[in-house]
Amino acid sequence: MDAASRAHVRTRVAGAAIVGLDRRRGRCLHLLARALPTCALDPGAGALRERLQRELDAPFNSVLANRYRDGRDSMGWHADDEPELGSEPLIASVSLGAVRRMRLRARDRSASAVIDLAPGSLLLMGGQTQSRYQHAVDKTRAQTGERINLTFRWVHARENGDSMRRPPDDG
Repeated sequence: MDAASRAHVRTRVAGAAIVGLDRRRGRCLHLLARALPTCALDPGAGALRERLQRELDAPFNSVLANRYRDGRDSMGWHADDEPELGSEPLIASVSLGAVRRMRLRARDRSASAVIDLAPGSLLLMGGQTQSRYQHAVDKTRAQTGERINLTFRWVHARENGDSMRRPPDDG
């Protein structure tokens, strides 16, 4: 991700970060496209990850947190199709806080859908969703409160040897 793209993401979404805590360096605040350190998850995010892994029978080794302060924060049309996610990633998206509307459209514009993401909802995107569709959270003039979205995923090792290893147990 180039500097202009990173600035665009920071402008459009109040916070985009890997949720975790590295005791040596403080909070891990790195965008997905950058090299990611191995760090232990926040206990709440770690417990949620464990529950999702158990109930979905799917592994997750990272979580991306997006903070939407109000209706002015948004995320433009995109797909979670970075090479590190593989060809058919499973994305488990948990919404916390205010209801926000997500739009989904086929890349060829042949179909679209609107989904209101309620607090505590889980949206699963798997199979060819990322290769065939894009999604967005638009700005809204409606009065809306803060929302946090946690997207759990598996990040594969990069060709240069960087990898996402499971963080060490705290026990």
